[in-house]
Amino acid sequence: MSDKIRNIGFWLLTGLIVAAFLFDAWLNLSGNPEIQAQLAKAGWGNEQLPLGITVIFYCIMFLVPYTRKVGFLLMSAHLAGATAIEIAIGNYPPWIPVCMLVILWTGMYLKYPEVFAMQRQSEETVSPE
Repeated sequence: MSDKIRNIGFWLLTGLIVAAFLFDAWLNLSGNPEIQAQLAKAGWGNEQLPLGITVIFYCIMFLVPYTRKVGFLLMSAHLAGATAIEIAIGNYPPWIPVCMLVILWTGMYLKYPEVFAMQRQSEETVSPE
């Protein structure tokens, strides 16, 4: 696959995932009662405002090239936590956070495949002991 196609794929998937995160932030910052009810089921009823601000921070970290890998890790952790909470409150299977994780990781793989590469240890660095 050419670098141009990989770059276009990365930006399409990045736009999709960032739009979803910003929509989530907007729902939290606007005080959406349905979101507040779901957060209350998970024991996070009063955390809507900080959660919305945090999600915006993740998006900024992910969109800035110098902090993209940190933003990727933060967004992945956020979605993993969302998956766990969905399962804990009985919303099973947790399709939305799992699909978002797949989109996030696929986009990151297209742009930065080295992040996912397994590193081999050379014989020189492995001690025989």
